Amino acid sequence: MIDLSYIVPAHNVEAFIEPCLTSLARSVGMTYEIVVVDDRSTDDTMSVVRKLAAQHPETRFVLASTQDHDEYKVGGLGAARNVGVSLAQGRYLSFVDSDDWIEARAFANLVVLLDRDNADFGWLRAVTYNQRSDEFTSFNDEALRNGVLSGRTVVATNLAETPSLCRFEPSSCNRVYRASFFREKVGPFRVSLLYEDVPTHYRALVGASRILITSMTGYYYRVNRPGQITSRNDEKRFDYIKILNEIAGDNSLRTMSTLAAPEMISYLVDFGIWCFNSISFPLRERFIGEFADALRRFPADWINEVLSNHWREDRQSYRLWLILNGLARDLSLYQTGVTEARTSFRFYLDTGRKQHARIAIQRRTRSAASQLARRLKLA
Repeated sequence: MIDLSYIVPAHNVEAFIEPCLTSLARSVGMTYEIVVVDDRSTDDTMSVVRKLAAQHPETRFVLASTQDHDEYKVGGLGAARNVGVSLAQGRYLSFVDSDDWIEARAFANLVVLLDRDNADFGWLRAVTYNQRSDEFTSFNDEALRNGVLSGRTVVATNLAETPSLCRFEPSSCNRVYRASFFREKVGPFRVSLLYEDVPTHYRALVGASRILITSMTGYYYRVNRPGQITSRNDEKRFDYIKILNEIAGDNSLRTMSTLAAPEMISYLVDFGIWCFNSISFPLRERFIGEFADALRRFPADWINEVLSNHWREDRQSYRLWLILNGLARDLSLYQTGVTEARTSFRFYLDTGRKQHARIAIQRRTRSAASQLARRLKLA
């Protein structure tokens, strides 16, 4: 029986696919297969793959294409991953982007831990490699991971015990899933949209009884390379609104605890603002309007918790309030540091921060008096 199936979608990555696959094809004490799914490549990507497969006869390679499956001919990362899942024979699944690379020993060790603890999936530590600057940095959720681990090398938990998992990065790549769990509770991936990892991330969190968080570094993300999908700054950012609507309409997520759900909302706000910041100003009004409509589809008590005066960050409450009120210009000014939450009387009043509202009025009064005095002096 095959222990682990690596699923590798590939689209025009002839310059990166060899180091990626070489990092997978290691003898690390487990049985594995490498499922490479070509997604309409127009370069020599698959020639490189076939050559590498021939150089590793001891390794089981499965080569496929999205174009061989009618339901996935539209292509895209989600389609390629779904093809890979349908062909994979391993007890566990891992998704590896074809421009990244891994530490195979860490994946093998995680398989052992998952067997030992009968967990649904496990998370490895990830590192980011910036191709432009040739620098390695910690992944975005490093501080959250360290907080959960609290100095330990591995922690078994779930979403009810650790609501902060909702704020971990929703990438599917630095994980090992029990194959049966993924097929029954998590997949498939959304096809033909960016950010297809986000819905599966939350379905995995809600569906898992036991999750392993480890300190082992296992995954290396390559960023800032030419042609990278997540580097696009065009209307494809609006795919996030479609993803958000899908999450809002997913009934399986309505069982999320009252502690975890606002954490998810907070993260989804962060993600949406990242998209907002990367699109041109003429598109921002439209984006905020659609963003607000999607957020209103979530249960009101989840939204209100993040808006409330006891949420841990006024900053996050204010940004959510700006979105829900369609204030794209104000959000742009706030994001660039031109304005502050503490100057908004209406925000404080709407969200029950009455003491703060009084302070905001006092500040405005002092500011108006100061401006009047300056004008009189100049006159």
